[in-house]
Order: sequence, then structure tokens, then C-alpha cells
Amino acid sequence: MIDPRHSPDIPIGRKAEDWAAAALSIIPGLGHLFKGYYGMGLGLMLVGFPLAMFAGILIGFCTLGIGLVLPVMFWIGVAGHAYCLDTRHHVHHPPCLRKKRLNSSFIRAKQPNRNKVRELV
Repeated sequence: MIDPRHSPDIPIGRKAEDWAAAALSIIPGLGHLFKGYYGMGLGLMLVGFPLAMFAGILIGFCTLGIGLVLPVMFWIGVAGHAYCLDTRHHVHHPPCLRKKRLNSSFIRAKQPNRNKVRELV
């Protein structure tokens, strides 16, 4: 079966960076940052996991501790999601990290022709 996310030249299977992203998700969101999903990673780190912890503790009081499973399920889900994501390295960078590229044809057009300069000398 052909996986539509991969080209036929690349064998289907998980790479070491997929496992690394899942392992880095010991801190939820860090695996997403590793794969190049900066907004999602920061959102999970700063909002998602604290909210899941708060909800789990709050529901845990009402359900005699059963609600404490919620943060663990969130944690496993985030690690699984980081594992399944495609890598976006060198595809998209935030505007502050983008390099300004010079138009090389414009630079070449403005340089004087060396042959003409030699003829004048």
C-alpha cells in the first residue's frame, strides 16, 4: 500500500526523528517544536498541558481520583500526534528567522562589463 504522504522513492516506515519527537514529548509540545510546528508546540506547552492538568485535578476531586487519568491521556495523545506528524524543517520559518535573499540577476545586471572596462584602459 502506498502512503500518500511519502514519495515512492522513500520507504514507508518511521524514522528516528519520529521516535525522537515522541520521546521529547515527555514535555508536551517539545516534540512538535522539534518537528517544526512552532505555534502548535508553544500552544501545547503554555496552554494545553496546564489546562489539562487543571481539568484533571478538578475532575479528580469530583470522581475520587478517576479524573486524574485525563492529563495522562492528554500526554499520550500529544506524544502520538508528534510521532505521526510530518517534519516541516526548512519548509516554513517564522518571519524573524527568514533570510533575506538577494536577486542575483539584478546584481549581475548592475555590474559593469569587465571587457568594456579593459578596452577603455
